[in-house]
Amino acid sequence: MKKIFDDIYVGSNIISKLNDYTRDFDKILIFSNETIADLYFEKFKSALNEKDKIFYFAIKDGEEYKNIESILPVYDFMLENNFSRKSLIISLGGGVICDMGGYISATYMRGIEFIQVPTSLLAQVDASVGGKVAVNHPKCKNMIGSFKNPYRVIIDVEFLKTLPKREFKSGMGELLKHSFLTKDKSYLEYIENNVEKIKNLDNEVLENIVEQSIRIKKHYVDIDPLEKGERAFLNLGHTYAHALESFFDYKAFTHGEAVAKGVIFDLELSLLRGKIDTKYLEKAKNIFKLFNIDTDLIYLSSDKFIPLMRKDKKNSFNKIITILIDEKGNLSKTEVQEDEIIRIIDKYKNDFLRASIDIGTNSCRLLIAEVQKDNEIINFKKEIYKDLEIVKLGEDVN
Repeated sequence: MKKIFDDIYVGSNIISKLNDYTRDFDKILIFSNETIADLYFEKFKSALNEKDKIFYFAIKDGEEYKNIESILPVYDFMLENNFSRKSLIISLGGGVICDMGGYISATYMRGIEFIQVPTSLLAQVDASVGGKVAVNHPKCKNMIGSFKNPYRVIIDVEFLKTLPKREFKSGMGELLKHSFLTKDKSYLEYIENNVEKIKNLDNEVLENIVEQSIRIKKHYVDIDPLEKGERAFLNLGHTYAHALESFFDYKAFTHGEAVAKGVIFDLELSLLRGKIDTKYLEKAKNIFKLFNIDTDLIYLSSDKFIPLMRKDKKNSFNKIITILIDEKGNLSKTEVQEDEIIRIIDKYKNDFLRASIDIGTNSCRLLIAEVQKDNEIINFKKEIYKDLEIVKLGEDVN
C-alpha cells in the first residue's frame, strides 16, 4: 500500500485500512449500488470491525439513477436511523456512486464527512479525487452539486478484477486523457510500454498508472480548488462528451467512451485553429486505439447537438467553452463557434446513425446503431438502442 497524499491511499487488498478512519464516527453508511452490493457488501461486513454502527444502502445501478429522486430515500433512511453530524458515509462504487455519496454528505445536515472507496478505474482516477460532487438534472449532467473534499480516499486495484471489460476501457478513456494534461511524457511512455500488463490487470502496473493519473489531476485541483481557472483544463474533451451522453440519455456511451471522442473533438478544433498538425492528431487517436477505444465522432444533427453543448457548466454568457492544446502541450480555454462545431462534425459524415424497423406478423422491432460507411459498404459499429414490441397475437393479424 502506498500513501500518495495525506488523504489518498493506493494498493491491493487494503479494504481493512478503513478501520483506521471509522473510530471517531457514531454511525457509518456504506452507500453503493445493487451490482456492487451483491459483489462486496459481505466482504465489507467481514473486513470492518465496528459492525454495530454500520448500515448499508444500495440504489439501482446506472447513470440514469444519478438524480435527486434516487437520493431522497437515502435521506429518509439516514433520518430513520438517527444519523447525525458525527456520522460518516462511505461511497463504495464507480463514478456515479462516488459523486452521489459525496453529494449526500455535502447536503445531509449541511455537511458530514465521507470516504471514497472507488471500485471502477474511472472513479479511481477521476470521480473519487478532487472534491466535486453532484447529481444530474434531466437537461444536463452534473448540474446540481457542490465542492466537498473526502475525508479519505482508499483505492484498491483489486476491485478492477471484477470490473466489466467495457467499464475498464471507459476508465482508460479518462486515464489517457490525463496523459495530454502533462508535458512530462514519461507517463504516456510507461503506459505504451505496459499495454499488455494493463490489459491483464497486473496489480503493480495498475497501482502505478492510477497513482500517476491522480498526481496529474491533483496538480490542477490543488492550484485551483473551485475551478476558477486552470482546473478547467481537466475538462479536456468534456464539452463534447457531456453533450454526447445527454443526446443519448446516458444510455449509449459510457463516460470514458464519450471523453475519448471529446478529446479528439478538442484536438480537431486545435487542428482547425493551427495549434497542432495532422500527425499530432493521428498520434493521439492511436493512443486510444492501443486499448480498442473508438475515437470517431458521430455525425449528428447540429440543431439538436449544439444546444446540448451550450448547457455545459463551463459555459457563460451563452458561449460554448472548450479546451485547446498546442504541439508543446500548452492548454487554454476557448470559445468554440457554431460554424467550427459544424465543420468538425462534418468531417465525420461517414460515421452516422441508422435505424432499422422490422415489422413482422406479430411484432415490431426497432434497432438504432452507429455505422460507418467505407466506400459503398456500410459497417456496423455500435448498437445504440434496441426494442421489441409485441403488437398482437392471433391468426387474424394483418
